[in-house]
Amino acid sequence: FINFKPGLVGGHCIGVDPYYLAYKSKIEGYKPEIILSGRKINDQMSTFYSKKISDFANKNLKKEKLKILILGVSFKENVKDIRNSKAFDVINKLEKKYQVHIFDPVIEKNQLKDKYKKIYINNPKKNFYDIAVLLVSHDFFLKKIFYKKLNKYTKKESLIFDIKHNLDSKLLGKKIIRL
Repeated sequence: FINFKPGLVGGHCIGVDPYYLAYKSKIEGYKPEIILSGRKINDQMSTFYSKKISDFANKNLKKEKLKILILGVSFKENVKDIRNSKAFDVINKLEKKYQVHIFDPVIEKNQLKDKYKKIYINNPKKNFYDIAVLLVSHDFFLKKIFYKKLNKYTKKESLIFDIKHNLDSKLLGKKIIRL
């Protein structure tokens, strides 16, 4: 048994190739319901995560223009490739309501579109963020040293979201909301 979970599935292979397979299957007279169902669920995950984050924020942080630190934007862990990354869908939804910064030490700023270059930062501000969201679990974010940094970047009452369920709340010393 392999425990697959919906998530921010980007890149080319899983994010795009199933549509090619579905197209060819239909030509051959077969309706690939499972493939298309899986893609439909994963295509909706950025909306699901954005709404969950917003709902938690509205319920627990009574402030205007909250500041969010997005951790990781590549399409998968420990790779520089941002093509077809669903992280940008989450960012686009959150930016409508919140101030968003991107922090991803694995990618290079010049890979980003101008819109995202403006919110990309190399050094997050101390005691600045109301919310931190781990979208991509790069090894960098899972090291003990980073937990100390994350505590410095966020406020005492900040919400920490982990969509991959990889952060350790004991090391962070804060409650982690696992989506």
